[in-house]
Amino acid sequence: MATVSYFDFALVDNTRFEFQVRGEGKDFCCYFDFGRPIVLTDKTLTATLAIISGRAFDRIEVGHPLPPDCVEFLRSFCRAEIVPSASAPNLAVPYVPQKSGNIGLSFSGGFDSLAAWKLLPAQNTTLISLDFGGRFSREAQFFTNFPVISVKTNLVAARFHTHTWAFMALGAILAAPTLGLQTLSFGTILEASSANMTFRGLGQIETGYPVFDFLGLTWYNPALGLTEIGTALISAKTHPELLSESLKSLAEPGTEKLYRKWVLLRLVERLTGQSLPVEEPRRPYPQHRVPFGSSFTSHMLSFYMRKHLGAEVADIFVSDVPAAVDEFVARADLTFFERYNSNFLHKVPPSYRPGLIKTLASFGILPYTEKDFLEYQRTLQLLKDAEAKLAGQ
Repeated sequence: MATVSYFDFALVDNTRFEFQVRGEGKDFCCYFDFGRPIVLTDKTLTATLAIISGRAFDRIEVGHPLPPDCVEFLRSFCRAEIVPSASAPNLAVPYVPQKSGNIGLSFSGGFDSLAAWKLLPAQNTTLISLDFGGRFSREAQFFTNFPVISVKTNLVAARFHTHTWAFMALGAILAAPTLGLQTLSFGTILEASSANMTFRGLGQIETGYPVFDFLGLTWYNPALGLTEIGTALISAKTHPELLSESLKSLAEPGTEKLYRKWVLLRLVERLTGQSLPVEEPRRPYPQHRVPFGSSFTSHMLSFYMRKHLGAEVADIFVSDVPAAVDEFVARADLTFFERYNSNFLHKVPPSYRPGLIKTLASFGILPYTEKDFLEYQRTLQLLKDAEAKLAGQ
């Protein structure tokens, strides 16, 4: 039976939430240091434990009192036996501060985060970043260029972050009561998941993630209708002087991600006529060149690369490109990469819709045309065909 224990909870100086973790062969003090006072509630404590536990354990021991609804949520979400302590000190406030309609953007400093920030209403949006330390220290340094709440944590250094994707939201979740957050936001774009590339799926204001629903928080991802080209275009127009520093904060030289982001800026230069002062990084190491269809994000972009920069650049990232792809690229416009997928517009919360439309237009980003939708679907089908072929080998 896999067991994890969380105990010795403390809210040090009301600014640093910490607790001991014992499980998976680890024994460490996990912390989230805000450097400013925060309010801890039963639900934000419970949500934190749910996210870092995921469904990796059969038994979860919590050295902190938990109300029945929190115990039941942990049991249901983690599919585990929950053993809380009724006798341990209670750090949580006996009330839940009122939400005031604010938005918390989990901000990484990358192009997608920058674009999301500029598409959100400035008057009630707060940027919240996780400082993982270690090899991620370059990100924390880049955050100083922005009005962020930077939350130091050792969750990644302790390698206890892999049980759910939502660990990236922990800063915003723990700060939510203090900031009066009503909505969580991320720099999620179309290529983040192949599921985003269909006409179906959850609306933006339906989280589809039980932890957020449990907290009574909605989410709104304004960049979800854009590709990497769109977010790079917005970043180049709003922060051209920071692009070089942003690139260096994203990934190590020789990685596919860093070089792909540099290529994005080359594409934006061609699209806008801007001259962006960003040096070419080291090309990706050979191991980053993988068969077409095996990496959705980079191979999605390879269509646009082949169209505007040629196969030589695109093939840095991809091998074994089917002839059907080049035939399609030769006759397609592929302008959907530069535009906004209007299928996502009806899913934007009504109060934010006019502002989003106006802001997109100010950046010269138009909705898809009928031809854009057809090419968008053909692109997706070619990727799916390649993925299926690889799976059958």
